[in-house]
Amino acid sequence: TEREIIDKFCEASQAGVRVELILRGICCLLPGIPGKTDNIHVTSVVGRFLEHSRIYRFGRGDDLRVFISSADLMTRNLNRRVEIACPVTDPLLVEKILRILDVMLRDNVKASTLLSDGTYLRKPCDGSALDSQAYFLEHSLHDESERTAPPRERFGWFKKLFAKK
Repeated sequence: TEREIIDKFCEASQAGVRVELILRGICCLLPGIPGKTDNIHVTSVVGRFLEHSRIYRFGRGDDLRVFISSADLMTRNLNRRVEIACPVTDPLLVEKILRILDVMLRDNVKASTLLSDGTYLRKPCDGSALDSQAYFLEHSLHDESERTAPPRERFGWFKKLFAKK
């Protein structure tokens, strides 16, 4: 909903950058407008869980940058709250986060595509159905050892982030 962010997305689209937005609710940007937002694609996933990831991916290859955040890009979060975003630099965590984005973009059960006229069209199910939220419930992104470990030993990957070096 933030005007400056919308303008930057439009600028990127006009420069030929493909912009993929995954959101849950409101979007004040109309994708697919020739010469303005034709490189912007908006997917809305509305399912069982109202919360959604706040993942930001920029670039690819050696220029890839991934961030996680406590906020999405809504005006209320950017102008009236204290929120935080941080880069993800661990290659294993980046890989897991990119898998999350991939699964969400492939959702064809709870996902809709925002059209240039402001309406949403349910994504077609061309083959096997994929509900991203159900997928994440069924397939933890942690190792098998993480799932079966006693509670005190779970999330070892998280503890390693803060271990003294």
